Amino acid sequence: MPDNVKAEVSNGHVTLRGEANWRYQHDETSRAVRHIAGVHNVSNQMTIKPHLAKAADIDQRIGAAIERMADLDARSIWITQTNGTVHLHGHVHSLAERRTAERAAASAPGVTSVQNEIVITP
Repeated sequence: MPDNVKAEVSNGHVTLRGEANWRYQHDETSRAVRHIAGVHNVSNQMTIKPHLAKAADIDQRIGAAIERMADLDARSIWITQTNGTVHLHGHVHSLAERRTAERAAASAPGVTSVQNEIVITP
């Protein structure tokens, strides 16, 4: 969990506030807290610190990450972005492939959120 995250607890409800440097830190913090005994609900209100990355660099990194995924056809996926929000477009053959592409996009520096618009076409 990032050092600057604060957890507010009330009757089994945990609210996370603070800033993460990476999307995976944001997501992993929720998962870690969710499994603590007595926790019934987690509200993750952490923000992701924007990285000053150029749009072309983000596109290149996401494209390279998707190409490294053996189970994805990178030619069937394309990316658009606005202010750190990445939109994934295209088609894949399974929900697992769709999630893999989303994780690859979320891991790129400068990405604050991912809108997965990939369609599954078996």
